[in-house]
Amino acid sequence: MEQEIILPSIKVLGKDLLYLTKAQKIWTIAKPFLCCFGYFYFAINELWILAILSVVILMFVTYVSTSHDLVHGTLKLSPGINRFFLSIIEMLTLRSGHAFKVSHINHHRNFPKESDIEGASIHMKPYELILESSIYVYKLFFWARKHSKTKDKIWINVEGSLFLIYIVIAILLYQHYPFLLYYFLLVQIGSWFYPLFTVYIPHKVNYTHPIFQTKLFRGPIISFFFAHHNYHLEHHLYPMVPHQNWRKLGKRLLPHLKNYDLETIKL
Repeated sequence: MEQEIILPSIKVLGKDLLYLTKAQKIWTIAKPFLCCFGYFYFAINELWILAILSVVILMFVTYVSTSHDLVHGTLKLSPGINRFFLSIIEMLTLRSGHAFKVSHINHHRNFPKESDIEGASIHMKPYELILESSIYVYKLFFWARKHSKTKDKIWINVEGSLFLIYIVIAILLYQHYPFLLYYFLLVQIGSWFYPLFTVYIPHKVNYTHPIFQTKLFRGPIISFFFAHHNYHLEHHLYPMVPHQNWRKLGKRLLPHLKNYDLETIKL
Protein backbone atom coordinates (compact mmCIF):
# COMPACT_ATOMS: atom_id res chain seq x y z
CA MET A 1 0.00 0.00 0.00
CA GLU A 2 1.39 3.39 -1.04
CA GLN A 3 2.23 5.70 1.85
CA GLU A 4 -0.08 8.70 2.17
CA ILE A 5 1.80 11.98 2.00
CA ILE A 6 0.49 14.79 4.18
CA LEU A 7 2.40 18.05 4.15
CA PRO A 8 1.47 21.39 5.75
CA SER A 9 0.28 24.25 3.59
CA ILE A 10 2.39 27.37 3.23
CA LYS A 11 -0.19 29.09 5.42
CA VAL A 12 0.56 26.65 8.24
CA LEU A 13 4.33 26.97 7.78
CA GLY A 14 4.07 30.74 7.78
CA LYS A 15 3.22 33.21 5.03
CA ASP A 16 6.21 35.30 6.08
CA LEU A 17 8.26 32.77 4.06
CA LEU A 18 6.85 34.34 0.90
CA TYR A 19 8.13 37.83 1.54
CA LEU A 20 11.46 39.63 1.40
CA THR A 21 12.53 43.02 2.60
CA LYS A 22 13.30 45.75 0.07
CA ALA A 23 16.99 45.49 0.97
CA GLN A 24 16.97 41.71 0.26
CA LYS A 25 15.41 42.27 -3.14
CA ILE A 26 17.92 44.98 -4.07
CA TRP A 27 20.86 42.82 -2.99
CA THR A 28 19.47 39.82 -4.91
CA ILE A 29 19.25 41.91 -8.10
CA ALA A 30 22.59 43.65 -7.56
CA LYS A 31 24.81 40.58 -6.98
CA PRO A 32 25.00 39.41 -10.63
CA PHE A 33 25.86 42.91 -11.86
CA LEU A 34 28.61 43.28 -9.26
CA CYS A 35 30.11 39.91 -10.23
CA CYS A 36 30.01 40.76 -13.93
CA PHE A 37 31.61 44.15 -13.30
CA GLY A 38 34.21 42.39 -11.13
CA TYR A 39 35.26 40.13 -14.00
CA PHE A 40 35.81 42.95 -16.47
CA TYR A 41 37.53 45.17 -13.90
CA PHE A 42 39.93 42.41 -12.85
CA ALA A 43 40.46 41.17 -16.42
CA ILE A 44 41.36 44.63 -17.69
CA ASN A 45 43.87 44.89 -14.88
CA GLU A 46 45.11 41.34 -15.59
CA LEU A 47 44.15 40.04 -12.16
CA TRP A 48 43.06 36.74 -13.63
CA ILE A 49 42.49 34.72 -10.47
CA LEU A 50 40.05 37.33 -9.20
CA ALA A 51 38.48 37.63 -12.66
CA ILE A 52 37.85 33.88 -12.85
CA LEU A 53 36.53 33.83 -9.29
CA SER A 54 34.08 36.60 -10.23
CA VAL A 55 32.70 34.43 -13.03
CA VAL A 56 32.43 31.39 -10.75
CA ILE A 57 30.36 33.40 -8.28
CA LEU A 58 28.34 34.93 -11.12
CA MET A 59 27.38 31.50 -12.45
CA PHE A 60 26.15 30.55 -8.98
CA VAL A 61 24.21 33.72 -8.12
CA THR A 62 22.36 33.72 -11.44
CA TYR A 63 21.18 30.23 -12.38
CA VAL A 64 20.53 28.88 -8.88
CA SER A 65 19.81 32.15 -7.09
CA THR A 66 18.69 35.47 -8.60
CA SER A 67 17.57 34.18 -12.01
CA HIS A 68 15.89 31.25 -10.30
CA ASP A 69 13.86 33.63 -8.13
CA LEU A 70 12.90 35.62 -11.21
CA VAL A 71 11.79 32.46 -13.02
CA HIS A 72 9.42 31.63 -10.16
CA GLY A 73 8.40 35.25 -9.58
CA THR A 74 9.27 35.00 -5.89
CA LEU A 75 10.71 38.54 -5.73
CA LYS A 76 7.15 39.77 -6.32
CA LEU A 77 8.12 42.34 -8.94
CA SER A 78 5.66 43.56 -11.55
CA PRO A 79 5.50 41.19 -14.57
CA GLY A 80 7.26 43.66 -16.88
CA ILE A 81 10.08 44.43 -14.43
CA ASN A 82 10.47 40.74 -13.64
CA ARG A 83 10.83 39.89 -17.35
CA PHE A 84 13.34 42.71 -17.85
CA PHE A 85 15.61 41.63 -15.02
CA LEU A 86 15.28 37.92 -15.92
CA SER A 87 16.40 38.74 -19.44
CA ILE A 88 19.25 41.11 -18.64
CA ILE A 89 20.65 39.11 -15.70
CA GLU A 90 20.74 35.84 -17.64
CA MET A 91 22.32 37.70 -20.57
CA LEU A 92 25.17 38.60 -18.21
CA THR A 93 26.08 34.92 -18.55
CA LEU A 94 25.14 34.83 -22.25
CA ARG A 95 22.03 32.73 -21.67
CA SER A 96 18.37 33.21 -22.47
CA GLY A 97 16.42 34.02 -19.32
CA HIS A 98 13.10 33.19 -20.91
CA ALA A 99 14.35 29.86 -22.24
CA PHE A 100 15.38 29.12 -18.65
CA LYS A 101 11.91 30.11 -17.46
CA VAL A 102 10.09 27.88 -19.95
CA SER A 103 12.32 24.83 -19.37
CA HIS A 104 12.43 25.19 -15.57
CA ILE A 105 8.68 25.57 -15.08
CA ASN A 106 8.30 22.49 -17.28
CA HIS A 107 10.83 20.71 -15.03
CA HIS A 108 8.67 21.35 -11.96
CA ARG A 109 5.56 20.15 -13.74
CA ASN A 110 6.93 17.00 -15.36
CA PHE A 111 9.95 15.62 -13.47
CA PRO A 112 10.99 12.80 -13.85
CA LYS A 113 9.07 12.19 -17.11
CA GLU A 114 10.84 12.10 -20.46
CA SER A 115 9.11 15.39 -21.32
CA ASP A 116 11.27 17.13 -18.70
CA ILE A 117 14.12 18.36 -20.88
CA GLU A 118 15.90 20.11 -18.00
CA GLY A 119 15.93 16.99 -15.84
CA ALA A 120 16.78 14.56 -18.65
CA SER A 121 20.32 14.00 -17.36
CA ILE A 122 18.97 12.12 -14.33
CA HIS A 123 18.29 9.18 -16.69
CA MET A 124 21.79 9.23 -18.19
CA LYS A 125 24.89 7.20 -17.59
CA PRO A 126 27.97 9.13 -16.34
CA TYR A 127 29.62 9.29 -19.78
CA GLU A 128 26.34 10.52 -21.29
CA LEU A 129 26.15 13.18 -18.60
CA ILE A 130 29.61 14.45 -19.58
CA LEU A 131 28.53 14.75 -23.21
CA GLU A 132 25.25 16.37 -22.19
CA SER A 133 27.01 19.04 -20.14
CA SER A 134 28.67 20.72 -23.12
CA ILE A 135 25.38 21.21 -24.99
CA TYR A 136 23.00 21.54 -22.02
CA VAL A 137 22.28 25.27 -22.22
CA TYR A 138 21.87 25.18 -26.00
CA LYS A 139 19.59 22.15 -25.77
CA LEU A 140 17.33 23.98 -23.31
CA PHE A 141 17.34 27.08 -25.53
CA PHE A 142 16.12 25.32 -28.68
CA TRP A 143 13.62 23.18 -26.77
CA ALA A 144 12.17 26.25 -25.02
CA ARG A 145 12.05 28.18 -28.30
CA LYS A 146 10.01 25.39 -29.86
CA HIS A 147 7.65 24.88 -26.92
CA SER A 148 7.17 28.46 -25.68
CA LYS A 149 4.18 30.73 -26.17
CA THR A 150 4.42 33.71 -28.51
CA LYS A 151 5.42 36.30 -25.90
CA ASP A 152 8.17 34.13 -24.41
CA LYS A 153 9.34 33.14 -27.88
CA ILE A 154 9.87 36.80 -28.82
CA TRP A 155 12.05 37.29 -25.73
CA ILE A 156 13.94 34.07 -26.47
CA ASN A 157 14.64 35.14 -30.05
CA VAL A 158 15.90 38.55 -28.92
CA GLU A 159 18.10 36.99 -26.23
CA GLY A 160 19.48 34.49 -28.72
CA SER A 161 20.29 37.33 -31.13
CA LEU A 162 22.13 39.27 -28.41
CA PHE A 163 24.17 36.15 -27.67
CA LEU A 164 25.25 35.91 -31.32
CA ILE A 165 26.05 39.64 -31.45
CA TYR A 166 28.31 39.31 -28.41
CA ILE A 167 30.17 36.37 -29.99
CA VAL A 168 30.76 38.29 -33.21
CA ILE A 169 32.01 41.36 -31.32
CA ALA A 170 34.27 39.24 -29.07
CA ILE A 171 35.87 37.58 -32.10
CA LEU A 172 36.29 40.81 -34.07
CA LEU A 173 37.87 42.60 -31.12
CA TYR A 174 39.97 39.69 -29.91
CA GLN A 175 43.31 41.27 -30.86
CA HIS A 176 42.68 44.33 -28.71
CA TYR A 177 40.23 43.03 -26.09
CA PRO A 178 40.83 39.29 -25.65
CA PHE A 179 39.06 39.27 -22.29
CA LEU A 180 35.73 39.52 -24.14
CA LEU A 181 36.23 36.11 -25.71
CA TYR A 182 37.72 34.72 -22.50
CA TYR A 183 34.51 35.75 -20.75
CA PHE A 184 32.45 33.75 -23.24
CA LEU A 185 34.65 30.68 -22.72
CA LEU A 186 34.48 30.96 -18.92
CA VAL A 187 30.70 31.20 -18.75
CA GLN A 188 30.37 28.31 -21.20
CA ILE A 189 32.65 26.12 -19.10
CA GLY A 190 30.75 27.17 -15.98
CA SER A 191 27.45 26.06 -17.51
CA TRP A 192 28.84 22.53 -17.99
CA PHE A 193 28.41 21.91 -14.25
CA TYR A 194 24.67 22.64 -14.20
CA PRO A 195 23.41 19.16 -15.18
CA LEU A 196 25.62 17.56 -12.52
CA PHE A 197 24.90 19.88 -9.59
CA THR A 198 21.31 20.93 -10.29
CA VAL A 199 19.90 17.68 -11.71
CA TYR A 200 22.05 14.56 -11.41
CA ILE A 201 23.17 14.92 -7.78
CA PRO A 202 20.02 16.26 -6.04
CA HIS A 203 17.29 14.31 -7.84
CA LYS A 204 15.98 10.75 -7.78
CA VAL A 205 13.74 8.85 -10.17
CA ASN A 206 11.02 6.17 -10.02
CA TYR A 207 8.96 8.01 -7.42
CA THR A 208 5.61 9.66 -8.08
CA HIS A 209 5.52 12.17 -5.20
CA PRO A 210 7.94 15.15 -5.15
CA ILE A 211 8.91 14.39 -1.55
CA PHE A 212 10.79 11.29 -2.74
CA GLN A 213 12.14 12.75 -6.01
CA THR A 214 14.82 14.89 -4.37
CA LYS A 215 17.42 14.08 -1.75
CA LEU A 216 17.53 15.87 1.59
CA PHE A 217 20.78 17.81 2.07
CA ARG A 218 21.82 18.80 5.57
CA GLY A 219 24.90 19.84 7.52
CA PRO A 220 26.93 23.03 8.15
CA ILE A 221 29.61 22.21 5.56
CA ILE A 222 27.09 21.71 2.75
CA SER A 223 25.22 24.85 3.81
CA PHE A 224 28.44 26.88 3.87
CA PHE A 225 29.71 25.86 0.44
CA PHE A 226 26.31 26.20 -1.20
CA ALA A 227 25.40 29.42 0.65
CA HIS A 228 22.24 27.84 2.08
CA HIS A 229 21.05 26.76 -1.39
CA ASN A 230 21.05 23.11 -0.33
CA TYR A 231 17.29 22.94 0.22
CA HIS A 232 16.35 21.47 -3.15
CA LEU A 233 13.70 19.17 -1.73
CA GLU A 234 12.03 22.05 0.09
CA HIS A 235 12.10 24.11 -3.09
CA HIS A 236 10.35 21.40 -5.10
CA LEU A 237 7.65 21.14 -2.45
CA TYR A 238 7.19 24.91 -2.05
CA PRO A 239 8.48 26.65 -5.22
CA MET A 240 6.73 29.87 -4.24
CA VAL A 241 9.31 30.51 -1.45
CA PRO A 242 12.30 32.74 -2.45
CA HIS A 243 15.75 31.23 -1.96
CA GLN A 244 16.59 33.61 0.89
CA ASN A 245 13.94 31.87 3.00
CA TRP A 246 14.79 28.26 2.10
CA ARG A 247 16.80 27.73 5.27
CA LYS A 248 13.93 28.99 7.40
CA LEU A 249 11.53 26.82 5.40
CA GLY A 250 13.77 23.79 5.94
CA LYS A 251 13.74 24.22 9.71
CA ARG A 252 9.97 24.58 9.87
CA LEU A 253 9.37 21.66 7.55
CA LEU A 254 11.84 19.25 9.18
CA PRO A 255 9.41 17.89 11.86
CA HIS A 256 6.99 16.96 9.07
CA LEU A 257 9.68 15.35 6.91
CA LYS A 258 10.72 13.06 9.77
CA ASN A 259 7.54 11.09 9.14
CA TYR A 260 8.96 9.77 5.87
CA ASP A 261 11.95 7.65 4.93
CA LEU A 262 13.92 10.21 2.91
CA GLU A 263 17.39 9.76 1.48
CA THR A 264 19.54 12.21 3.43
CA ILE A 265 23.04 13.43 2.59
CA LYS A 266 24.64 15.07 5.61
CA LEU A 267 28.00 16.76 5.78
